[in-house]
Amino acid sequence: MRSNSHRWEEKYRKARAGAFADADTTLRRLGRWFAGPGRALDLACGGGANLQWLYRQGYQVTGMDASLQALKLACAQPDGRRFRLIAADLATTKLPRGHYAAVTVVHYLERALFPAIVRALQPGGRLFYKTFNKNMLRQQPGFNPDYVLEIGELQQSFAELKPCVVAEPDRDDPVNSWVVMEKPGKPAAGKDDA
Repeated sequence: MRSNSHRWEEKYRKARAGAFADADTTLRRLGRWFAGPGRALDLACGGGANLQWLYRQGYQVTGMDASLQALKLACAQPDGRRFRLIAADLATTKLPRGHYAAVTVVHYLERALFPAIVRALQPGGRLFYKTFNKNMLRQQPGFNPDYVLEIGELQQSFAELKPCVVAEPDRDDPVNSWVVMEKPGKPAAGKDDA
Protein backbone atom coordinates (compact mmCIF):
# COMPACT_ATOMS: atom_id res chain seq x y z
CA MET A 1 0.00 0.00 0.00
CA ARG A 2 1.05 3.58 -0.50
CA SER A 3 3.14 5.38 2.10
CA ASN A 4 0.23 7.52 3.34
CA SER A 5 -1.95 4.48 4.10
CA HIS A 6 -1.33 4.93 7.84
CA ARG A 7 -2.93 8.37 7.65
CA TRP A 8 -6.06 6.91 6.02
CA GLU A 9 -6.22 4.05 8.51
CA GLU A 10 -6.14 6.58 11.35
CA LYS A 11 -8.80 8.76 9.70
CA TYR A 12 -11.21 5.84 9.35
CA ARG A 13 -10.36 4.44 12.79
CA LYS A 14 -11.42 7.77 14.34
CA ALA A 15 -14.60 8.10 12.25
CA ARG A 16 -17.77 8.53 14.26
CA ALA A 17 -20.66 6.15 13.85
CA GLY A 18 -22.88 7.20 10.98
CA ALA A 19 -20.21 9.42 9.39
CA PHE A 20 -20.63 7.57 6.10
CA ALA A 21 -24.40 7.34 5.99
CA ASP A 22 -24.97 9.64 3.01
CA ALA A 23 -23.78 9.10 -0.54
CA ASP A 24 -22.19 11.97 -2.39
CA THR A 25 -24.78 14.70 -2.97
CA THR A 26 -23.88 15.15 -6.64
CA LEU A 27 -24.07 11.42 -7.33
CA ARG A 28 -27.51 11.23 -5.72
CA ARG A 29 -28.68 14.22 -7.76
CA LEU A 30 -27.53 12.46 -10.94
CA GLY A 31 -29.32 9.23 -10.05
CA ARG A 32 -31.18 8.96 -13.35
CA TRP A 33 -27.83 8.21 -15.01
CA PHE A 34 -27.16 5.34 -12.60
CA ALA A 35 -29.91 2.76 -12.42
CA GLY A 36 -28.96 -0.92 -12.33
CA PRO A 37 -29.00 -3.75 -13.03
CA GLY A 38 -25.40 -4.54 -13.65
CA ARG A 39 -22.13 -4.45 -11.79
CA ALA A 40 -20.86 -1.21 -10.26
CA LEU A 41 -17.40 -0.40 -8.90
CA ASP A 42 -16.69 2.36 -6.40
CA LEU A 43 -12.97 3.12 -6.34
CA ALA A 44 -11.59 4.53 -3.07
CA CYS A 45 -14.94 3.56 -1.56
CA GLY A 46 -14.10 4.73 1.96
CA GLY A 47 -16.90 4.04 4.43
CA GLY A 48 -19.21 2.72 1.71
CA ALA A 49 -21.96 5.36 1.49
CA ASN A 50 -21.74 5.46 -2.31
CA LEU A 51 -21.72 1.65 -2.39
CA GLN A 52 -24.89 1.58 -0.31
CA TRP A 53 -26.54 4.06 -2.69
CA LEU A 54 -25.44 2.09 -5.79
CA TYR A 55 -26.72 -1.13 -4.26
CA ARG A 56 -30.10 0.48 -3.67
CA GLN A 57 -30.14 1.53 -7.36
CA GLY A 58 -30.06 -2.17 -8.29
CA TYR A 59 -26.36 -2.82 -8.89
CA GLN A 60 -24.18 -5.67 -7.71
CA VAL A 61 -21.49 -3.58 -6.04
CA THR A 62 -17.76 -3.86 -5.55
CA GLY A 63 -15.80 -1.40 -3.44
CA MET A 64 -12.03 -1.01 -3.50
CA ASP A 65 -9.98 0.91 -0.97
CA ALA A 66 -6.46 0.77 0.44
CA SER A 67 -7.75 1.17 3.99
CA LEU A 68 -8.90 -1.92 5.87
CA GLN A 69 -10.60 0.34 8.42
CA ALA A 70 -12.60 1.96 5.61
CA LEU A 71 -13.66 -1.44 4.32
CA LYS A 72 -14.82 -2.45 7.80
CA LEU A 73 -17.02 0.67 7.86
CA ALA A 74 -18.33 -0.17 4.38
CA CYS A 75 -19.20 -3.66 5.56
CA ALA A 76 -21.19 -2.08 8.42
CA GLN A 77 -23.50 -0.25 5.95
CA PRO A 78 -27.12 -1.51 6.11
CA ASP A 79 -26.54 -3.78 3.08
CA GLY A 80 -22.77 -4.04 3.56
CA ARG A 81 -22.70 -7.83 3.83
CA ARG A 82 -23.89 -7.93 0.22
CA PHE A 83 -21.01 -5.80 -1.05
CA ARG A 84 -17.86 -7.27 -2.56
CA LEU A 85 -15.03 -5.40 -0.81
CA ILE A 86 -11.42 -5.49 -1.97
CA ALA A 87 -8.36 -4.10 -0.18
CA ALA A 88 -6.01 -2.86 -2.88
CA ASP A 89 -3.39 -0.28 -3.69
CA LEU A 90 -5.44 1.57 -6.27
CA ALA A 91 -2.34 3.02 -7.93
CA THR A 92 -1.27 -0.44 -9.07
CA THR A 93 -4.42 -2.58 -9.06
CA LYS A 94 -5.64 -4.34 -12.18
CA LEU A 95 -9.29 -3.88 -13.09
CA PRO A 96 -11.18 -6.46 -15.16
CA ARG A 97 -11.77 -5.38 -18.75
CA GLY A 98 -15.35 -4.58 -19.81
CA HIS A 99 -16.77 -5.72 -16.48
CA TYR A 100 -18.71 -2.77 -15.02
CA ALA A 101 -21.93 -1.02 -16.00
CA ALA A 102 -20.95 1.84 -13.66
CA VAL A 103 -17.74 3.10 -12.07
CA THR A 104 -17.75 5.85 -9.45
CA VAL A 105 -14.81 7.76 -7.99
CA VAL A 106 -15.25 10.55 -5.45
CA HIS A 107 -12.37 12.60 -4.02
CA TYR A 108 -9.59 10.31 -5.12
CA LEU A 109 -7.09 11.19 -7.83
CA GLU A 110 -4.67 8.70 -9.34
CA ARG A 111 -4.16 9.69 -12.96
CA ALA A 112 -2.35 6.44 -13.78
CA LEU A 113 -5.65 4.66 -13.13
CA PHE A 114 -7.61 6.58 -15.80
CA PRO A 115 -6.93 4.15 -18.71
CA ALA A 116 -7.84 1.16 -16.53
CA ILE A 117 -11.15 2.81 -15.59
CA VAL A 118 -12.03 3.24 -19.27
CA ARG A 119 -11.13 -0.39 -20.02
CA ALA A 120 -13.16 -1.61 -17.01
CA LEU A 121 -16.39 -0.09 -18.31
CA GLN A 122 -18.72 -2.17 -20.46
CA PRO A 123 -19.98 -0.65 -23.71
CA GLY A 124 -22.74 1.70 -22.59
CA GLY A 125 -21.25 1.78 -19.07
CA ARG A 126 -21.15 5.07 -17.19
CA LEU A 127 -18.47 6.81 -15.16
CA PHE A 128 -19.08 9.32 -12.39
CA TYR A 129 -15.83 11.01 -11.40
CA LYS A 130 -15.70 13.88 -8.92
CA THR A 131 -12.70 15.38 -7.19
CA PHE A 132 -11.00 18.63 -6.27
CA ASN A 133 -9.69 21.02 -8.88
CA LYS A 134 -7.07 23.77 -8.73
CA ASN A 135 -9.57 26.16 -7.13
CA MET A 136 -8.99 24.16 -3.94
CA LEU A 137 -5.46 25.61 -3.75
CA ARG A 138 -6.87 29.11 -3.29
CA GLN A 139 -9.23 27.91 -0.58
CA GLN A 140 -6.62 25.71 1.15
CA PRO A 141 -3.13 26.85 0.12
CA GLY A 142 -1.49 23.92 1.93
CA PHE A 143 -3.45 21.32 -0.05
CA ASN A 144 -1.20 18.97 -2.06
CA PRO A 145 -1.26 20.23 -5.68
CA ASP A 146 -0.65 16.67 -6.93
CA TYR A 147 -4.22 15.82 -5.92
CA VAL A 148 -6.09 18.54 -7.79
CA LEU A 149 -7.32 18.63 -11.37
CA GLU A 150 -6.80 21.30 -13.94
CA ILE A 151 -10.08 22.77 -15.18
CA GLY A 152 -11.28 20.55 -18.04
CA GLU A 153 -8.85 17.73 -17.19
CA LEU A 154 -11.50 15.07 -16.66
CA GLN A 155 -13.02 15.52 -20.11
CA GLN A 156 -9.58 15.52 -21.68
CA SER A 157 -8.39 12.49 -19.70
CA PHE A 158 -11.50 10.46 -20.54
CA ALA A 159 -11.74 11.64 -24.16
CA GLU A 160 -12.62 8.09 -25.29
CA LEU A 161 -15.90 8.39 -23.37
CA LYS A 162 -18.96 10.38 -24.40
CA PRO A 163 -19.75 13.30 -22.04
CA CYS A 164 -23.27 13.12 -20.59
CA VAL A 165 -23.14 15.79 -17.87
CA VAL A 166 -20.09 17.94 -17.10
CA ALA A 167 -19.24 20.46 -14.38
CA GLU A 168 -15.60 21.49 -14.60
CA PRO A 169 -15.80 23.29 -12.20
CA ASP A 170 -19.12 22.85 -10.40
CA ARG A 171 -20.92 26.22 -10.39
CA ASP A 172 -22.25 25.71 -6.85
CA ASP A 173 -19.05 24.20 -5.46
CA PRO A 174 -16.14 25.57 -7.54
CA VAL A 175 -13.42 23.57 -5.73
CA ASN A 176 -14.88 20.38 -7.27
CA SER A 177 -15.04 19.17 -10.85
CA TRP A 178 -17.16 16.22 -11.95
CA VAL A 179 -18.36 14.37 -15.01
CA VAL A 180 -20.78 11.66 -16.02
CA MET A 181 -19.41 9.96 -19.12
CA GLU A 182 -20.49 6.92 -21.10
CA LYS A 183 -18.46 4.32 -22.95
CA PRO A 184 -19.59 4.17 -26.59
CA GLY A 185 -21.49 1.09 -27.73
CA LYS A 186 -24.43 -0.93 -26.52
CA PRO A 187 -24.26 -3.38 -23.64
CA ALA A 188 -23.97 -6.99 -24.72
CA ALA A 189 -27.17 -8.96 -24.12
CA GLY A 190 -26.90 -11.09 -21.01
CA LYS A 191 -23.57 -9.58 -19.99
CA ASP A 192 -24.78 -8.87 -16.44
CA ASP A 193 -26.49 -12.21 -15.89
CA ALA A 194 -23.46 -13.65 -14.07
